[in-house]
Order: sequence, then C-alpha cells, then structure tokens
Amino acid sequence: MNHREVTAELVLEGWVPCGLGDWATALRSPDGSMAARVCPFDPAYAAFTELCRRLPDNPYLPRVVLDTPLEGGGTLAVLEFLAPLEQARAQEVARQWREGGGEAALAE
Repeated sequence: MNHREVTAELVLEGWVPCGLGDWATALRSPDGSMAARVCPFDPAYAAFTELCRRLPDNPYLPRVVLDTPLEGGGTLAVLEFLAPLEQARAQEVARQWREGGGEAALAE
C-alpha cells in the first residue's frame, strides 16, 4: 500500500488524525496509546526510529511498535503516544539537551 491507502485504512479502523506536517500525517490509535506517522517520503526519519530503538527506556523517546516502508518510497511508523510536557518542563529538558547536562536520560 502507499501512504494514502495506509492513512485511509487507519482512519477506517478508528485512528484519528492528530497532526499534519509538511511531510507527514499523524494519527492516534482508538485507545490513545499509539501514534502512527504516515509519510510519502522522508529519508531522515529512519535515524529517529533508530535512536528510539537504541534507547528503549528513555522517558523522552517513544517505543517503536512498527516501522515499515510503503509503496512509492513512503514510510509508516507506529509509536508509543507520549503526552506533551508542560511548557516550563519542556523548556528545561530542551536546555539540558543543548547543554549536555542534567538528567541521565538526556546524556545517553
């Protein structure tokens, strides 16, 4: 299947759109525990899924449930859904990430 067909199938299965970017569409699973990222073309996303796989216990990275190529060069990634951090906490995490200090999870 291509990216359009996969998106349609997920919607028919009860997945709800929850994000739209320049290159990808995100959908949330019916029970809210997972997010699917459907993309027609993104050569760099594999680096993110690889990072998630290498650090499976990192609280800031989702667990990868599925990562598969689609017809036409697209990808489907199904990931654990992570709730957004409160803004002040997100800013602190970003600062620690940039500076390379703080929590052990950011130094991995």
